[in-house]
Amino acid sequence: MFFVTQAGVYFTILGAVNGYMIYNRIKSNRNSPKQIALAALVMGICLIIWNFIFRFLFSADSGIIYFFIGTGEIQPLHAEHVVMTSTISMLGSSTIIIGCTLALLFRKQGYKKSQRNYIILGIFGLFFLILGPFVREAFARIVEADIANGQYFRAILLAPWVYDNFPIFPYGGFSLFGAILGIALAREESQIKISLYCLIQGIIWLSIGMIGLNSLGGIDPSTIYMNTTDALLEDCYRQYGQLGTVFFYFLAALLLFDFISPEKQIKRTRYFKWLRRFGMISLTVYIFESLLTVLFRQILNLIPFFDGWNESMLGVILLGMFLAVIWGFFAFLWEKISYKFTVEWSLIKIIEKLSGKKSDKYNLSRLEE
Repeated sequence: MFFVTQAGVYFTILGAVNGYMIYNRIKSNRNSPKQIALAALVMGICLIIWNFIFRFLFSADSGIIYFFIGTGEIQPLHAEHVVMTSTISMLGSSTIIIGCTLALLFRKQGYKKSQRNYIILGIFGLFFLILGPFVREAFARIVEADIANGQYFRAILLAPWVYDNFPIFPYGGFSLFGAILGIALAREESQIKISLYCLIQGIIWLSIGMIGLNSLGGIDPSTIYMNTTDALLEDCYRQYGQLGTVFFYFLAALLLFDFISPEKQIKRTRYFKWLRRFGMISLTVYIFESLLTVLFRQILNLIPFFDGWNESMLGVILLGMFLAVIWGFFAFLWEKISYKFTVEWSLIKIIEKLSGKKSDKYNLSRLEE
């Protein structure tokens, strides 16, 4: 359970990528802080809107199209689905938090004040992480009661902060700590300093998470959707531990691919173009993978030869591997047309129109050596 639900990886990576990108854009005068903040607001709002679309149409627990393919019946809409969070909604919230925070910090040459910025981002991150258990304890059950009583207005306002599996408290801290790493990389801080930052964060948060979970008797999967005091505390300890593992992932990636000679970099990255392609369409894959999964599942169920395939772990694993290959093939084809018409591409076009901030994400020539 600990390793399955690691959505915090995405939020921390988002913080690191945005920290790196925003620092370089402000330093080079490519964008103003106002443009950065506006772009973050537009992107964040678009992602939150996509969360609603995902929940209503494509999600495996509430999507109309998903259930129609899987059962042939129309799944009725439930108002509580508007309240429920997801990885997409938290990505939207994190984008707004990071973009607006860095836009404020980097005003009037503020990007040069690195130590001040690291301290403020660290304190702000701790604010979300430390207060997480207390804020959720105070408000999560209020949201639950409002949903049960059909009073959705307050529930909709409070839910993104404290409710369900992806609340801003404590996940907002993940992106802020990630931003510190991104800025340090953009500033070309020493490799030892960056490595120590990742190592210390990893040790501290993984230790807190493991000690806390051990004090509660470990992880109980049956409480994941509960809002009891112990369930909420277990959720926060699990999230702390995951933050620690994320920084160990960062450390391993930096040591393997960045903190090495240019010759080794070229040699190693040559074998991971497929991973870069997945990164270019990761949001598209996340939104539509459930539809592709249920479609192939229904096809297999119609073929007598595959009868009972989903009753064995091997059958499920083979389907997962097959779907990964299919998405890899889609990514390969999308690369040929510069990823046009993906969800990411459409969001970038909207941001360019509304904020004036242009993206290099799909300028593939910059990625070729």
